[in-house]
Amino acid sequence: VAMILVIAAATRLVLMENLLDLERRYLERDVDRVRKAVAEDLASLRRTARDWSAWDDAYEFVATRSAGYVERNLADEMLADVNVDAILFLGTDGRTVYGKAIDVRGPGAAGLATELARYAAEHPALALRDAAGASVAGLAQLPAGTTLVAAWPILDSSRLQPPRGTLVMARLLTS
Repeated sequence: VAMILVIAAATRLVLMENLLDLERRYLERDVDRVRKAVAEDLASLRRTARDWSAWDDAYEFVATRSAGYVERNLADEMLADVNVDAILFLGTDGRTVYGKAIDVRGPGAAGLATELARYAAEHPALALRDAAGASVAGLAQLPAGTTLVAAWPILDSSRLQPPRGTLVMARLLTS
């Protein structure tokens, strides 16, 4: 009986160690997959923000605040197509020129533009003043949830004129 108990205890100990090691490896693999997925989403958002920021129409919009630009380029469907939940145009002074959020990911997205504007006001590094080649991208913890944020200076298509502000795009992280 004593021998059986010793063998059972040793077997249990070895099995538990192996199971814990296996669980740790699975957890590390899953965390790495999530980290890579977030990094890919952030890179995609950065590319989209960069494309939209160096565009004559956006450059002109920041100066004129044309309603036509909003109608032609900032429809909910268009933002949904590029997988953007909120867009924010900041002037060179860091103040919001225009902000919009779409509500395709649930009720939390509705106030995202306001939250993003407040976040930009509290984090002046997001307003890329006089930095034509600079960009900012990362995660922001907003009341609506953890959000991917990418910002680029607003330039003309040739990238020769001085920046007119900053374009900020955001995407809520969901399950």
